[in-house]
Amino acid sequence: MIRLFNQYFPVRKILFFSGECVLIALAVMLALTCHSKFNFYVYGHPLFLLFLKMSTIVTIYQISLFFSDFYSSGASWTYKKVTIRLIISLLIAFLILPSIYLLTPLTLFNTKILLTIVLFALLFLLPWRLFYSWFMHLDKYKKRTLILGSGELARNIVREIINDKDLSIHVVGFITDDPKLKGLSIVNPKVIGDMKELPKIVNEEKIDKIIVAMEERRGSIPLDDLLQYKSYGIKIEDGVNFYEKVTNKLLVEYITPSNLIFCDGFKLSYITMLLKRTYDVSLSFIGLLFTSPLLLIISLFIKLESKGPIFFKQERVGRNEQPFYIYKFRSMLSDAEKKTGPIMSFKDDHRVTRIGKILRKTRLDELPQLLNVLKGDMSFVGPRPERPMFVKKFKKQIPFYTQRFSLRPGLTGWAQIRCPYASTIDQTRDKLRYELYYLKNFSLLFDITIILRTIKVVLFARGSH
Repeated sequence: MIRLFNQYFPVRKILFFSGECVLIALAVMLALTCHSKFNFYVYGHPLFLLFLKMSTIVTIYQISLFFSDFYSSGASWTYKKVTIRLIISLLIAFLILPSIYLLTPLTLFNTKILLTIVLFALLFLLPWRLFYSWFMHLDKYKKRTLILGSGELARNIVREIINDKDLSIHVVGFITDDPKLKGLSIVNPKVIGDMKELPKIVNEEKIDKIIVAMEERRGSIPLDDLLQYKSYGIKIEDGVNFYEKVTNKLLVEYITPSNLIFCDGFKLSYITMLLKRTYDVSLSFIGLLFTSPLLLIISLFIKLESKGPIFFKQERVGRNEQPFYIYKFRSMLSDAEKKTGPIMSFKDDHRVTRIGKILRKTRLDELPQLLNVLKGDMSFVGPRPERPMFVKKFKKQIPFYTQRFSLRPGLTGWAQIRCPYASTIDQTRDKLRYELYYLKNFSLLFDITIILRTIKVVLFARGSH
């Protein structure tokens, strides 16, 4: 895997994405050639303006493919589904592009050319997609990997490898320190030997990678053997770090304070935070300006359905554990906690009103929090703010929970697009794993990625809240 912008990406996915960009650019050039528009000077303008417009087309096409889920699950789709989704994605891009080029002073890509680009793009991308889908299922070109360990960590790692074809890993089997487990099928591969048989297995199976996923390591890891294998070119990887890369979350139960102190991450420079605050203020102001008619309509529906205030104000814990009041559209009955007292929201909560269900599903109930962002209580992206009584409880039960308060809480966040509502301690702990990963790998580009994914969740009304 390659690290770009503080994120890990499988090499095959990067090569696939790059190849797709080249094919789209080729479709643009062929379309211009067919209409005799491709030359070094277009209407007296230099070639770099032409390539600027071509880059815009490639970007729009890739965004359209992103919102169609082509970069998350496309490798496992059927040929029919790939074809239909690809046609729809290309047509969406075709409909968006004319409006963009009407705003530019140089009109080069007319409707005829844009339609020709769609046809060439379909001609190139469909075989490319089908080839990629076929190639992802070949074991011949996958790295032959051993898993040292047979506990829960080792099993979770193998499950992630099986589910993610882009990793290009073939698990040969598990190696355990208990000879009695030999031959036992744990997930899909079996336990193929113990630590004493490791040299023999590495040699006979032609192993490319060893993932050390032993939960109890004192005196049980064959350090000398692993060091020797590394000198032979076999990649040795820590199981906890590998799991972090493929799942984008930190396993808080396997890390210590020293791991967080000495790790390469959690960098919050003054300049970066200033830039983050700048785009928070800009986006919140623009958001309030453009959504003001929608805010009025939602307010009217809330008032018509049930008695009570339009807005819901509640104390939450923010950056450095400072309290503040969060604003939301009221999505519950006004006396929702009269009988139950303060409890966390849960799926199919009976206290939620009909308009409230729609607002929560589309996240429109969060719009008033743009005021919190403008005031500086919150950011666009960050950990979700919790109520003081829950924070007090979680600090006692969940390790490293206080680390989440190093950033302003957010309208959305990495945990919100990866997890459902957290109504239990286990679900809250799982959200913290994603929040710590975000804090460790924080960057402005990561923020942009989260905002784009949130928009996708809202548009298609699926995912987490």
